[in-house]
Amino acid sequence: MTIKKFPQSCILVTSGKTKILIDPGMIDYDEKFLPEWKKADAILVSHRHGDHFNPEALAKIGKPIYSSAEVVLHNPTSKINIVKAGGKFKVGDITIEVTKAVHGFIPLMKTGAEILENIGFIMDDGKNRVYFTGDSMCFNNDYKADILVAPITSHGVTFTAFPLALYTKDVGAKLLVVVHQEKLLCPVDIGSEQKILKDNGINFVVPKVGEEISLAKV
Repeated sequence: MTIKKFPQSCILVTSGKTKILIDPGMIDYDEKFLPEWKKADAILVSHRHGDHFNPEALAKIGKPIYSSAEVVLHNPTSKINIVKAGGKFKVGDITIEVTKAVHGFIPLMKTGAEILENIGFIMDDGKNRVYFTGDSMCFNNDYKADILVAPITSHGVTFTAFPLALYTKDVGAKLLVVVHQEKLLCPVDIGSEQKILKDNGINFVVPKVGEEISLAKV
């Protein structure tokens, strides 16, 4: 299994012949991504914010989309399969478990921006379990995975470094992949956050756009 990083929180997970694209958004979007994105067998969207959901790009890709009822409500012209936390389905070689996620409220964005239904995904190909949290903070759960893909945005919007370090240990992840670092509405001292992860013994990477991570090495 491999994970390829695209802008913000977007990743492409590949296992054998199966490819799953997650949270392709509008931040730093470039049509040069489309040829590779079109190779995906399915697209997963965690919530409706534009940095995670680009309806025009998804229409061009033309592959099955799985997301929450809230995303469907706000995008009635997009063809989306509704999934919710606790559900499970399969795409090719990968079994996908839909997880709960908790998105902080952003006062700067005012009315209409609050996320009422937020989800994440655990992808299992029988060799690796990759848990994509989406924009979430800590919450009580029993999810387990080998690799955790999570954001650091601070200021109560999503994880800060210390809670994420604890969350990574609780999940049992051997590797943390930090995303959501390209453009931040709520700025964060990335150097300080990374130091906290190191001080807490977390094995982590902050991949650049275009970088691919082989999970065979984890």
